[in-house]
Amino acid sequence: MSNKINSLIKKYFLFILFINSALVFSQNFEQKFYENKSIESFGERVNGKKEGLWVYFSRNGNLSYTVIYKNDIKNGKSFNYFPDGQIAVEEYFKEGLKDSLSTSYHHEGAVHVKKNYKQDKIVDGENIYYHPNGNVKIFSTIKNEHYIGKYAFYYESGQVAIKGYYNDLGIRIGIWKEYFKSGQVKEQYSNKSGVYHGDFIEYFENGKVKNIDKYVDDVLIQ
Repeated sequence: MSNKINSLIKKYFLFILFINSALVFSQNFEQKFYENKSIESFGERVNGKKEGLWVYFSRNGNLSYTVIYKNDIKNGKSFNYFPDGQIAVEEYFKEGLKDSLSTSYHHEGAVHVKKNYKQDKIVDGENIYYHPNGNVKIFSTIKNEHYIGKYAFYYESGQVAIKGYYNDLGIRIGIWKEYFKSGQVKEQYSNKSGVYHGDFIEYFENGKVKNIDKYVDDVLIQ
């Protein structure tokens, strides 16, 4: 995990402890507990509505989620946590809807994916996922919350694993290829309106053809 994220976690835990201590003396402080008596959540209610920082825990006592409320509606930064307390997802809410940058992390602390939101919808643009080592895992483009254009999935080494194409409606079309880690083509198949249509060719890793099937509108005909 990066020093930056470690530092953020420590600061946030201290902040939570401070808020918890302060809220205990507030008449608006509320706690909920699981059946096993472990704490489920705590925070403050004003006129019966959640206000400010609320903290949530799993049944076994691990910190699981923190979020800011305003007038009972999520409004501010939120964090999801792995069981050991490391940050899994960092998001921002505006009037109950996802807004601005959302970042997911691998357990090791490296970025998994970053997405921009506007009124709970993913903003059009590049959509890139990363492996824990920092290499690109998926490269695609998002429009109206689905894939369009070129799509590529990569092995952790950086070698391409799958590549193909989506039309403007987010449907697979054209020739798609899957690869061995060596870079040799493993499978090649044609798509029409999101289903197999045409030759489906399988290869041995030495490049020789292993099998050829033929599809028409997703139906195997030979």
